[in-house]
Amino acid sequence: MAGGLGEMDRRWFLRLGGLIVAVLALDPAGGRRKEAMAMPKKGENGIEPLKKPLSEWNRLLPRDRYAILFESVTERPLLQ
Repeated sequence: MAGGLGEMDRRWFLRLGGLIVAVLALDPAGGRRKEAMAMPKKGENGIEPLKKPLSEWNRLLPRDRYAILFESVTERPLLQ
């Protein structure tokens, strides 16, 4: 099909592909800033540590749970 519609479609497709490659080569982030894509700093296990003073934890937690977490008190055994 010399000069037919099929050849025109191929040219259009190749030009479009070239345009896409050129745009990606000029802006590989796709218009997004690197700062916006940065993840927050996290601890060793991937979870951001909570930094609160003991007085804050004492206010937030029930008395028994605070004692278990921060005062090395063990939980009561389950009665069966």
